[in-house]
Amino acid sequence: ISILGFICLFGLTRQLSWVRSQNFDKRSLYAVTFFLVQLILVFLLSGTNPLQEFYGASGRNIGFLAYFGLLCLFLATTLTANKHTLDFLVHSLLVTGAISVIYGLIQALNADPANWLNRYNRVIGFLGNPDFQSAFLGIVAVISSGMLFKTNQSKLKRISPLRTLSTKKG
Repeated sequence: ISILGFICLFGLTRQLSWVRSQNFDKRSLYAVTFFLVQLILVFLLSGTNPLQEFYGASGRNIGFLAYFGLLCLFLATTLTANKHTLDFLVHSLLVTGAISVIYGLIQALNADPANWLNRYNRVIGFLGNPDFQSAFLGIVAVISSGMLFKTNQSKLKRISPLRTLSTKKG
């Protein structure tokens, strides 16, 4: 997260003139500034081990660095997102979710070709942890539900995860 966040931050600073010319919602920039100030205050005033506060607890690594990377990713996506990339992201998540559901069913039926040694239950999905698998499938379920309730499309197009990948872009 932090490596990708810094790559996005570097890309944004290299294209600062492009960023200034874009017509984006300034509320995103205010939100990033607000959360960055919060992160800095927690980092400086928490009174805990600064190294652990910076990197996060061992094994989780969700500290200042990870949250800063997430803020950079958020800012970069709000500045560069358009309808085509959002459609591609939604449909990529739907396809990945369908594959993940199928693999989870294979694991639930004890038919997994890989003999995983894990301390969790047998359904760990591609993410290696049942908690991550269920969180990812929850996100996919929310996106799928939103797609089902689009009223301006036929029922077949609503349930097909590949519907915009096969249409022409103009």
